[in-house]
Amino acid sequence: MLQHLAHQQNRLNSNLFANDKPRPVRRGFFCLQSYAMTENLHYSLFSFEELSKELLYEILALRSKIFVVEQNIAYLDIDGNDQGCLHLCLMDKQKLVGYARLLPPSFKYLEPAVGRLVIDKHYRGKKLGGQLMLHAVQNIWSMYGRQATLIEAQAQLRGFYESLGFIATTEPYMLEGLMHIKMQITPEKIIMSA
Repeated sequence: MLQHLAHQQNRLNSNLFANDKPRPVRRGFFCLQSYAMTENLHYSLFSFEELSKELLYEILALRSKIFVVEQNIAYLDIDGNDQGCLHLCLMDKQKLVGYARLLPPSFKYLEPAVGRLVIDKHYRGKKLGGQLMLHAVQNIWSMYGRQATLIEAQAQLRGFYESLGFIATTEPYMLEGLMHIKMQITPEKIIMSA
C-alpha cells in the first residue's frame, strides 16, 4: 500500500508550486502552498522501493552530513526503519535540499511519526524546515487519518516545533548523544503559517 500511495503522490508532484499558485491536489494528498517556494523547489514522496540508488545515497549523505558531521555526534543513522517508511524529499531541480521520514502507525510507535527532518545548511533561514514538517504531517493525515502525530525532537528545537503547533509529551531524555523530547501534533493544533 505504501508503494501505491507514494506512486500516486509522485504523479502529483510535478509543477505543484509552479508560478507560486496553489494547485488542486487529488486523491487525498496534501501539498502545502509555500511562499518560499520557487518554480525550482518541489516535494516528492517515495516508498523505499521507489528510491533510486542515487537518491537514496543523497538522502543518507544529507542525513549524515547534518546529524553526524555538523552536530558532531557519532551514532548509527541507518537504523533499519527506512524500508518501512515513506520518504518526503524537498528538491531544488534535481538536488535534494530537505528530507523527512514518514513512519506509519504501529511501525515504530503506536501513532504515526515524522523523523529525520533535515534541511541543507545552504537552504536554511527560508522557513523551509517548518514547511517541510507541516507538509509531512499533512501527508501522514491524508494516508492514515487525522490523528496525533509524533516526533522525537532534539530538545534545543522545542520552541521551533511548538511554533508549528507541537506540544511536549515527555520530559527531555538522552537519545543518540543529544537531549530529545517526544512531542505530538493534533489536527486542531496545526499552525499553517510556517
